[in-house]
Amino acid sequence: MLKSKRISLFVAVLLFLTIIMGSRVPIAQAAVELSDISDNWAFSQIFYLVDKGIVAGYADGTFRPNNPISRAEFITITNRAFGFANTSAIQYTDVRNSDWFYGEIAKAKAAGYIAGFSDGSMRPNSQISRQEVAAIMARVLNLDTTVPGELSFVDADSIPDWSRNAIAAMVKGGYISGYPDGKFRPTNAISRAEAAVIISLSIGNRVAVTGISLDKAAAVVAEGESIALTATITPSDATNQRIIWTSSDKNTAIVSTTGKVTGVTAGKAVISATSVDGGFKETCQVTVVPPVAVTGVSLNQTTLSLTKGFTSALVATVAPGEATNRTVTWSSSDTTVATVDNSGLVTAVAEGTATITARTLDGGYSATCQVTVTAPVAVSGVSLNKPSTVITIGYSETLEPVIAPDGATDKSVTWSSDNPAIATVSSTGKVMAVNAGSTVISVKTNDGGFMAKCNVSVVAPVAVTSVSINATSASLKVGETITLEADISPADATNVNVDWFSTDSRIASVSNGTVTGVAPGIATIMVRTQDGGKTDICDVTVVAP
Repeated sequence: MLKSKRISLFVAVLLFLTIIMGSRVPIAQAAVELSDISDNWAFSQIFYLVDKGIVAGYADGTFRPNNPISRAEFITITNRAFGFANTSAIQYTDVRNSDWFYGEIAKAKAAGYIAGFSDGSMRPNSQISRQEVAAIMARVLNLDTTVPGELSFVDADSIPDWSRNAIAAMVKGGYISGYPDGKFRPTNAISRAEAAVIISLSIGNRVAVTGISLDKAAAVVAEGESIALTATITPSDATNQRIIWTSSDKNTAIVSTTGKVTGVTAGKAVISATSVDGGFKETCQVTVVPPVAVTGVSLNQTTLSLTKGFTSALVATVAPGEATNRTVTWSSSDTTVATVDNSGLVTAVAEGTATITARTLDGGYSATCQVTVTAPVAVSGVSLNKPSTVITIGYSETLEPVIAPDGATDKSVTWSSDNPAIATVSSTGKVMAVNAGSTVISVKTNDGGFMAKCNVSVVAPVAVTSVSINATSASLKVGETITLEADISPADATNVNVDWFSTDSRIASVSNGTVTGVAPGIATIMVRTQDGGKTDICDVTVVAP
């Protein structure tokens, strides 16, 4: 509540500054009245940060919102707002380990949002400019600064290249803006009120890290070899995705800033991935083993015949299987005849012979393959296995092309139908009857364009009208068999398939019309057409042998 344009805020202050932005004299827990912010344009943002314990006023009860803020003070506020707690070794010419801000600078370095100046200084006590704040916060928020953004400020031309993209990204994100006169004033010292607004907006849009995981809990790597560890931040849309990688023993294994682990000497080391935001950590136990030497290499083929323009893959097998460095290099004795890429893929270039060699990096063992390149054999013609055919609607038939000569290099063909509404044809020559009528199916060779045709007549199916078994009754002994035959009418019916059944397979079983006596008794054998479900029966008596 406001009273006489003053607010009373109870703030716990346990830092060297009066909560970062106040005087540099540490004070105990006290009731501080901020008498100069109620009418300030940034009142709500200042109140928010004070309420969160991120900033506070001076001991005299003022906040001094229009005062500038130093680089060290802004860094400290940023660390506190984003929970940066990990530290990194620092060596700046103007930062001593006795300085109140030494630890905060170390946190900022670990978080990856500061680097210092080219002269080796940090200038912690210098007033921080608007463009410096934009550059820092763009890194903290992981904004995309790789793509140049549009800047419409009146003084846009005065914004240097090093800060231009960061300012554009911050403006686009709504974290910072220009002045009412249309200027940005990049070199102006930022005020305490402006800093409070930027930090408040950044926290409000921030997605905090809640955890981190590694793709491996344990790994084995040989001396001199490397493996990649992948860390995953949770949630996936967390604002700050930065990770700090460390090794418990750099004499055993080292790790890069991207999680690439390299074995140094035999032993064990713990590789840690720690999130900059929140300090969540996950580890991987890495065992470094002595390298296993290569003893030889072989190829899956020692000779190879290829037609000009074609390719074939050679596979190199390094021995022993557990060899540490299994890398091989490939080479051709004559690249005008045949080339080989880094994976062993051989390409035939011109007629002749060439030797392809695979050589191990470890030990220099080699294996070779003699490649013979021949000229392609041209296609001279094509024919089909049928000049004409009749297919019933709903049925299919596969046509087979015959390429001449038999040793032609390129036997690929293309199929087509003059009338797909009557019959279609697939890329393999399978003709599907669609509607009654006639069409022509054509095949064309890709080499030479030779063609062959098949006249296709599509007819309507002829329905089954009845079925009869060649016997109405039969008798057989246990263990004997008889064969029953089903007569379909009409004789030109399209679907003449039938199914056989026994009313009691314990007495007589049936398969494709063959009846087997199983035990004494009487059973009825039934036949049923698949088209129309027409049936007929035969009574079978089974007697003892």
